[in-house]
Amino acid sequence: MRKITGRTTLKDKLLKNPLGKKIYLYAGIGTMAVASALVINNNNSGSYDTVATVKDIEGDMYEETVPLLNKDGEVIASLENGTIVYVDGKISKKSGEESRVRTISEDGNLIEGMIPNEYLTEIKKIKEKELEKFDTIYKVIPEVGANIRKTPVQQEGNKIGAVAYDEYVLGSTKTYTDANKFLWVPVIYVNEENQYEQGFIRSDLLKQMTFEENKDENTSEVKEEASTEKREKRIVDTSRDDNVDLKLRSDTIIDKSNIIAKIPNGSIVYIVGDTVKNNDHTWTEIEYEDKDGNINRGWVVSSYLKEDKIVKVVDTTSDNYHDLNLRQEPGLQGKIIATIKHGTQLELSSDDIENLKQADKRDWVKVTLPDGTTGYVSYSFLRDKTYTENVKDEERSEKLAKDQEEAVRDVKNSYTQNSHGKVTGIDISSATPEELRKLLRDSKVPSHINEKNTEDLEGNINYVYIKLGASSFGKNNPFKVLMSDRYVEQAKVCEEFGIPFGFYYYSTSVNEEEAKKEAKRIEEALDSVKDMKYNILPFAVDVELANNDRQAGIDTTEAKAKLANLLEKDTGKTIVYTAYRAALSGEKIFDLDRYNDMLESGPANVWASTFRNNDGTLTSSHQAFCNYVVNDTDSTLSMVQGVMDVKLDGVLVDINKMDSEAFINMLTYKNHEVTTQKSKNMDVAR
Repeated sequence: MRKITGRTTLKDKLLKNPLGKKIYLYAGIGTMAVASALVINNNNSGSYDTVATVKDIEGDMYEETVPLLNKDGEVIASLENGTIVYVDGKISKKSGEESRVRTISEDGNLIEGMIPNEYLTEIKKIKEKELEKFDTIYKVIPEVGANIRKTPVQQEGNKIGAVAYDEYVLGSTKTYTDANKFLWVPVIYVNEENQYEQGFIRSDLLKQMTFEENKDENTSEVKEEASTEKREKRIVDTSRDDNVDLKLRSDTIIDKSNIIAKIPNGSIVYIVGDTVKNNDHTWTEIEYEDKDGNINRGWVVSSYLKEDKIVKVVDTTSDNYHDLNLRQEPGLQGKIIATIKHGTQLELSSDDIENLKQADKRDWVKVTLPDGTTGYVSYSFLRDKTYTENVKDEERSEKLAKDQEEAVRDVKNSYTQNSHGKVTGIDISSATPEELRKLLRDSKVPSHINEKNTEDLEGNINYVYIKLGASSFGKNNPFKVLMSDRYVEQAKVCEEFGIPFGFYYYSTSVNEEEAKKEAKRIEEALDSVKDMKYNILPFAVDVELANNDRQAGIDTTEAKAKLANLLEKDTGKTIVYTAYRAALSGEKIFDLDRYNDMLESGPANVWASTFRNNDGTLTSSHQAFCNYVVNDTDSTLSMVQGVMDVKLDGVLVDINKMDSEAFINMLTYKNHEVTTQKSKNMDVAR
C-alpha cells in the first residue's frame, strides 16, 4: 500500500521515489540534483554540484554493480549500472579519489555515501527553466514497453528511443492531442550519450505514479519539510449529477482517453497544484487515494470540490429539547464547559468525524463553538445538514431581506404599463448575457409581431423569467436532470439593470422519486443566485406536454405537487406554468384542482401558456383554458404568455403580460406577502 502525508512538493517527489533502472530517468535524485545544483550555483559562490550516473567497471571485485561506501570504506549499498546520483561538488579526474553522493535505494529511501570517481560519469545538465515543466512521474504500463517520439505524432521515422515495461520517466501534466485524438505526454530522459533529451510518449501507455513515505533515518530532514506543508482537503460533491463518480484526468481536456480514475461522490481529495481555466471549465490539480491505497494525481473540474466542512445540526428532540452539554473530555464524567441549544449548526471536518472517541458506550466528537470554545459532545445528538458554500446565517439573511425589500420599492416606483394597462415582460432560455443586455438596454415590444396584433404586449420590458433547466423528455429517453449553463450570467445582467427576475424549470418527472431528484438539483442551482437583490419573482414549476413526451398518458399531478412542496421549504411559494394541452386536452397529464389540494401552501397562481389569433385574441382552446383557471379552480390567473418563440431584435424570447395588480402581488408572492387580487381574471381576451 502506498501512503502519502502532507502536500508533496517537486523536491519531495524527487527524493521519495525509487530510481528507474538503466539510463531512463525516473523523478529521483538525478532530477532533484539538477534543480538543486542550479540554485546553489546562483546563490552560494564557490560551491558546485553534479548529476552523474554510475558505471560498472569490468574486472573489479563488485560483480556488475557499483559500491556505495561508508566513511570506513564498507559497502552499504550496491548500485545498478546506470543509477543516477547527486554528487557533492565536482567529480575529480584523479584516480583513487572518492566523491560524496546521494541517491535513492530501490525501496525508496534516501541514502548517502562515497563512490570512487572512476565509477562516475557526469550527465549534461538541463536548464532549470526547462526542468520546471517536468513535474510528474510516470511508469510505463505495457509489457512491450513504450516508444519515445521526437514529436507528438505516431508515425514512422519519429521514434527516438524506447522505455521498457515498469520503467519510469519524468513528464509534464501538460499534454498534446494529435489528429487521431491521442494524448501525448512530454518527457525527459537520459540517452545513450548520457545526456538529457526531451520526447513524447502516448498518455495511455503511462501511469501517473504515487510516492512512498521515507522511513530511513537519513531522510528525516525531507520528511520534516513535507509534513510542515499543509495540503488543502476537499470533499467531492457530484450530487447535482445524481452522485456519479467524478472523473480524474491527466489533462484539462474532456476526453475518454485521459481518464486516470473515477472518484466516488463524498470522497476526500487534496489540492496539490494549480487551478486553471480551460475548455469552458475551471480545473484543479488534486491527489486521491483509492480503495486499494494507490494515490492518483490529476485534474478535476473545480466546481465539484467543496470545502472540508460538514454541517451538523444539534437535535435534542429525544431529550425533550434540552441544551446539549459540551464537555472538556469525552464521556459523561467530563466537565461541562458550555451548553448548546437545540437546532444550533456546528461545522465539523471529516477528520473530526473519522476520529470519534469512545466513552461510556457512546461516540463523542470534538467540536469548536463560534467563540472558540473547544470540547466534546455526544455524536448521537447531531444530525446531517447538507453543506453548501452559501450556508445560511442570520446576518446574511437579514441583509438580503432588506436589499430585496428595497428592490421591491424600487420596482413599484419604476415599472410601466401600456395603453391596455398591462405590464410586459419576457422569458428566456438560450439568450446570451450580451443579447439580454442589449434587449434590456435598447428594446421595446412592438404592437405587431409576425403579422399578429400584440398591442396588449406593447411597451417596455419590466421583468424577466429565466429558464433554469429541464428534465429529459421523449418517451424513450432515460430520466435526467439538466441545468442551463447560462442562468447565473443571465441573472447578473438583470441585477445590472435593476430588473426583477425569477426562474422556471420544465419538469418531466412522473413519480415522487424523480420529483425528488429535480428538487435537489433545482435547490442547488437556486442557491447560487439566492443572494441577488432583484431575484424577487416566485419560482415557476413548468408543467407542459411536448411532442413525444415521456409524460404522455400519465397523470403527473402528484409528482408536480411533490416537487413544489419540496421546493417551497427553501425557495418560497411557487407558481405553476401550464397550458391547455397539459391540463384539459385528451392528453391531460395535470389536474390543477387536485394539484392545489395537495399543495401545502395553498392554491398556486397560474402562468398560462397560450396561442393567439391574428387579431390578438386567444385561440378558442386557450381561451377555454384561461376560463377554466378563473372559473373552475381556486387558482388565480396571474400571467399569460402573449407570444412564444419570437425574435425580438434578433433574440429568441417569449413575451408575457400581467395586470398591474398581479405584478405588484408577484413581487412578494414567494414570501407569502400578497394582497388579495380583486379579480382572478386578468382580462386575457383584452
